[in-house]
Amino acid sequence: MTSLRSLTQFLESFDFVSMQPDGGFVISGIDPKTHYRGMSQHGAQYALYIHHSEGGDGGSYTVTPENYQEILVLDLPAGNYNAEWIDPASEGVISAQKFTAAGDTQNLKTPAYSTDIALRMNRQ
Repeated sequence: MTSLRSLTQFLESFDFVSMQPDGGFVISGIDPKTHYRGMSQHGAQYALYIHHSEGGDGGSYTVTPENYQEILVLDLPAGNYNAEWIDPASEGVISAQKFTAAGDTQNLKTPAYSTDIALRMNRQ
């Protein structure tokens, strides 16, 4: 139940009804074997979940914990952004940063994590 509560709190931190499924704002930086899902209100708010496991094609999966860290290349409109990396199990903020995107690609480095991580990002 804690995982469901954390997911609910994560989603409620957005104007969820204004968002749609969107993994396309991540241009590169995630290994093709890594599972990820994104949602956005393009230009305003972004959510991303990254999960490392094997299987999961409609059935069970095996978590593959290791030491992970990616440098994501994001497609973002110009502006100032707040990004928070979240531990999905606890809903705790692992790291936060502010940056200015120039209106093309933006590199964003994840903090180190072992299985999964979520990104909450808003344009200011």
